[in-house]
Amino acid sequence: MHPARQRCPWFLLPVALLAGSAAAQLPCFADNPGVNLGLGDESVAVGLPLGFSFPGPAGPVTSISVSDNGFIWLGANSAAGCCNGDLASFLSGGPRIAAAWANLAPGTVQMNTLPASGGMPIRAVVTWSNVAELGFGLAGSTQLMLSGDGTIQISWSSPFTITGHTMLVGVTGGNNAAPGAIDLSSVLAGGVTDTGGNSTVYESFAPSTFDLASRVMSFTPNGVGGYRVAEVASCRPASFISYGRGCPDAPTVYEQFAPGALDLSGRSLRFVPNGAGGFLVAAGNTPPDLTLAQQVISVADDAVVRGIALPFAFDHFGSPVTAIDVTTNGCVYLVPNTIGDARSGQPTRARFFSESASIAALWTDLFPPGGGAVYFDAPVAHGRCYITWRDCPEKGNPLARNTAQLVLESNGEFEIRYGAIATTLQSCLVGYTAGGGALDPGSADLGQLQGFNTGSGGVPVLLAPAPGNRPAIGNTCVLRVTGVPSWSFFGVLLLSVQKASPSVELGVLGLPGCYQHIALSGSAGMSIAVSGATMSLVVMVPNLRGLLGVSVYAQVVLDAPLANALSLITSNGGELKLGM
Repeated sequence: MHPARQRCPWFLLPVALLAGSAAAQLPCFADNPGVNLGLGDESVAVGLPLGFSFPGPAGPVTSISVSDNGFIWLGANSAAGCCNGDLASFLSGGPRIAAAWANLAPGTVQMNTLPASGGMPIRAVVTWSNVAELGFGLAGSTQLMLSGDGTIQISWSSPFTITGHTMLVGVTGGNNAAPGAIDLSSVLAGGVTDTGGNSTVYESFAPSTFDLASRVMSFTPNGVGGYRVAEVASCRPASFISYGRGCPDAPTVYEQFAPGALDLSGRSLRFVPNGAGGFLVAAGNTPPDLTLAQQVISVADDAVVRGIALPFAFDHFGSPVTAIDVTTNGCVYLVPNTIGDARSGQPTRARFFSESASIAALWTDLFPPGGGAVYFDAPVAHGRCYITWRDCPEKGNPLARNTAQLVLESNGEFEIRYGAIATTLQSCLVGYTAGGGALDPGSADLGQLQGFNTGSGGVPVLLAPAPGNRPAIGNTCVLRVTGVPSWSFFGVLLLSVQKASPSVELGVLGLPGCYQHIALSGSAGMSIAVSGATMSLVVMVPNLRGLLGVSVYAQVVLDAPLANALSLITSNGGELKLGM
């Protein structure tokens, strides 16, 4: 069954239509990214033919090599460039172009060559989609375009965030090139920097300082061996930025263990829905059933096995889960393809609460290549499925073997069973969260819980774009609303030209835990007829170039009888940045 689709008129903004037509230019973003290169962590696709001769900074090339770490070599080179955007090697090594050189987990890396058309030259496109910063979560997406006339264009999604590594952006002829540092943000919105005869130009960003998200930069040959660097202002990419959180509060229960303090060996934890949006949690002594560890799905390090089909619909608070992602670091993601990496490195509560719904059976830095494996088994007669991390060593300590098993049942119950487990070097986190901005209830002593009740709550209402949708001018954008209670019948989509900053907690009005995320002054609303736990709202964006860069703020309000004094619940806020 498809989600219900409501067609909502766009709130028309009082902006002038920009006159004139633009000259032919490279498209802001290539929607056909091409072939998946299948890159893993620290890997390079070497010697990929461009299909044309690209006049690069060190002479023409006909092939490139693509690293999962956000850069390309102009020619054949197998160096992956771990683990930061390193300026010294950027200048001394071979010719390359860095779109977002940092320590990235690959996500999906694709390449395509597009023929000349509409006055535009032949061009090659490399796209790093939904890449994660290793150890720090989802970074974003970036795309690099090489034109047959030598123009280089780089675009970044919004958000695009690198918080724990140095990142480098730019182009170099390498081979001990002369430095050419500039502040790329200084050429935004109309400025131009000419590098003269130097074909090397770049900016190095310290952790958490990257400031080009949602922008498109061009490097155009200047005829004397260098480049004219400018922002492609007409390309302000359309994007949706989620902020704040919806209500009711998402249920979360967990325990975080310091290195060497993990005490769940031989124990089990059973989670039973309490009928009020939370769980009853009880500890026991059920061991893993290792006769149900037959189908190996991974023996890799820091891997995510995505889209594993379940033999039944796992009932997750009224929303059927039919497929899951499994990581080799002891986690199961209940909403496939929403968390960018395998949660490598030390577990953090901030990631656990903010990302989508997940179960941390044994979230720590496991190393299956040391002799362990991850299994998925679904015996038809059992009505259950089993995810087993068997004999997986702790990374850096091959003697610390760990065995854990997660059992999912179609009625929404699940159980985590532990064999021998020990972590001496890494911290560990165990538990469940509905995510999406869940509050931190504090670490519980899971091994001693008997009938612990997480209380009432439920999956918060979440407003987000449907996959592949952006609020681009002249197009429709499908917004998806999830977490809709089965007893809800109507709602309102609110649109405003201003956000509430800060968001307003609505407890004083009888909506505890709910927030107002948009400014009501100057807002407009469209009624929604609720149908199903997931709804799709079709928003029409006018084809007005004057809307490029304009932000519209959205929030959904739903009726929810008995949820609180006003019988209303609210979604998170969403900033729709209108663009191409």
